[in-house]
Amino acid sequence: MAFVTGSEEEPVLGFEIEPSIQFSELSGDLPTTSTCVNQLILPLTEQGEEYLFERFEWTFLNTYFGLQ
Repeated sequence: MAFVTGSEEEPVLGFEIEPSIQFSELSGDLPTTSTCVNQLILPLTEQGEEYLFERFEWTFLNTYFGLQ
């Protein structure tokens, strides 16, 4: 949740803009986000499922992306 919205938990009254997922042909193979609109952007790629899960896990757990 923090990766997509910048918030550790959902606000009591909910989000003004509901979180969403978009699939896109990006130049890389890492997921990205737009926290302004609470959107997770997942890449469409030819890589295998195991490779993608490794990249996603690295992204979501890496402090470079602002997560602690």
